[in-house]
Amino acid sequence: MLLAGEKGMLSYSTASELARLASLRNMLVHRHWRVDDERVYRETSKGLGVAQRALEELERLSEALEGRGG
Repeated sequence: MLLAGEKGMLSYSTASELARLASLRNMLVHRHWRVDDERVYRETSKGLGVAQRALEELERLSEALEGRGG
């Protein structure tokens, strides 16, 4: 996700927030016995907006590439 931000596919802020969500996902899967329910709720609530923003950014990129013939 950070690479997508570095390459300009996503804004760096969106890529960073998606990377944080991936980190949360990894904790839930691999260290589920140490889960902080409040953090999970807080992060997933914010994550919905981040996911929507990422989809919008990728849609704009796709449209721009189609417009260039690529």
